[in-house]
Amino acid sequence: MENSNCKDYVTEKFWKALNDRQTVPIVLARKYYKDLGVPDSAYIAVDDFETFDKFLEHVKKVNKDKELYLKYHQWRKEWKIVIGSGFSGWCTLCDKLQDKEYILSHPKSYHDVAWWHSFEMCNNQIAQKYL
Repeated sequence: MENSNCKDYVTEKFWKALNDRQTVPIVLARKYYKDLGVPDSAYIAVDDFETFDKFLEHVKKVNKDKELYLKYHQWRKEWKIVIGSGFSGWCTLCDKLQDKEYILSHPKSYHDVAWWHSFEMCNNQIAQKYL
């Protein structure tokens, strides 16, 4: 699971779990992955369950039921993970900063970036619900 739950951020461990390990990743909150376009069927989100015990029951069921386990891999028929060099995000940012048409059609600014990142972007209290 993530040690941080932030908008527009997913650790490389999540992608590697999907790509290299053929596993079913477990995440704390679905919304952070859904917003990135990750197929809902590619992972298990703890916050989909009313209680932690119900979550555990489901994980145990997936572990014992091959058909259910394989449902979490159906997305592979239509989706593909492309892992870049690690610099692709910076290259994309640079391209966008040089594209006047893009900037004019996607205006966005923040008065205080530190506040925006600290108080709007991350919610590291999600796990508290289950403790």
